[in-house]
Amino acid sequence: MTLRTTSLSHSENRRITAPGEPEAHEILLELFFVLNGTLHYQLEGLGDLTLSAGEYNIIYPPFLQTRPWSERGNNQITIFTAHLSIPYLQNWIISFPVLTPFLEKAQKNTACLLSEIPGMAGPEMITLIRNILDCPYTGDLRKIYLELQLSALLTISLARTGNPGIKKRTGELLLTPQDIEKIEATRQYLLQNMDHPPTLVALAHKIGLNDFKLKKGYKQLYGTTLFDDFLHARMERARQLLLETNQSIVEIAEAAGYKNVSSFSAAFKRYFAHTPGQLRVKG
Repeated sequence: MTLRTTSLSHSENRRITAPGEPEAHEILLELFFVLNGTLHYQLEGLGDLTLSAGEYNIIYPPFLQTRPWSERGNNQITIFTAHLSIPYLQNWIISFPVLTPFLEKAQKNTACLLSEIPGMAGPEMITLIRNILDCPYTGDLRKIYLELQLSALLTISLARTGNPGIKKRTGELLLTPQDIEKIEATRQYLLQNMDHPPTLVALAHKIGLNDFKLKKGYKQLYGTTLFDDFLHARMERARQLLLETNQSIVEIAEAAGYKNVSSFSAAFKRYFAHTPGQLRVKG
């Protein structure tokens, strides 16, 4: 398996090839994700098509002409493409019959899409793509790792294509890859700046999301509220400092982002059912 990163005019296209070396002139299909921007392209026989950030499809492009710019003037587009051979995908038909008519068209050299409606990548799919692009291994271990990640990505992609109703649960936001990156960056920023935590509004402004999307998206991504997750991180940090260092309770309160000891002690007692001083004595 090979991984290539190629810079194109006004866009970035990241490609990976499925297991097995393709033979000369072998038909290759594309698992096609748009990670950033809006891609307009032409597929022979199907006309003008559009994929927006977070959307994906599997296509057979005997002739593909991309026009990498957005109607909104955003000319930075990032595309991830996994190249898949027909024999490789035929192994998946028993689990995903939706592939049968698609592969039959591709074998006839007919341009086709797996689904008329693009899928929307969920957080788990974005994580798999990041794992592929940031693979830390080399040699045989790299090959095995990439095969596993791509297999998982393709499984989820096909499952969502075959069951469009599971693309988004009722009440969920449609989070683009950029939204997910911003929410993850929010968490990292909070953990790294625990001693001076910003307000929700200031944090949302800094990260580039509105406070509603930040709150709801955070809960959707991590399964807990931003406040509860941050409180847990503060309390665990404080507990660790109390047990493993000789810092004063005043210093630990400041490190956990509290302005005074009384507020810290009250919050700590509500969380652990004992005061910081009691924990230090027990420890």
